[in-house]
Amino acid sequence: MSDKNLFDVLGRRVANARKLRNMTQAELGKASGKILNTISEIERGEGNPKIATLHAIAHALRVPLAELLVYEPHTIVTDEIKKVYINTIHEIRKLTPEQMKMVCDMVKTINKSSNNEPTDIYNDLIPPADNG
Repeated sequence: MSDKNLFDVLGRRVANARKLRNMTQAELGKASGKILNTISEIERGEGNPKIATLHAIAHALRVPLAELLVYEPHTIVTDEIKKVYINTIHEIRKLTPEQMKMVCDMVKTINKSSNNEPTDIYNDLIPPADNG
């Protein structure tokens, strides 16, 4: 894979994780201690970000750094699936904590029964921390 493709995938992953958490690029920049231009460049697949920058961004997004870096073409999600997932997360956030736990438990049960890796959607349900 070319460097350009690698950085495009990285940028899409950062943008997707940010959008799932209802964060703007400016909010991610503030939470990660990076300037808006840096976040924007990374999301556009431009430049060659330092590992320390990616670590700060991953920490601000509450995702493992590996989730942003590991290239697996079959895991790139289509825009339509992303929209459905984001809308579902928004609706689930309206539930009580008990109802949220039930939904998470159902997703885990479905994943286990379909032989997929268990997905912990609970991290996506937690709104980002207010660092200001």
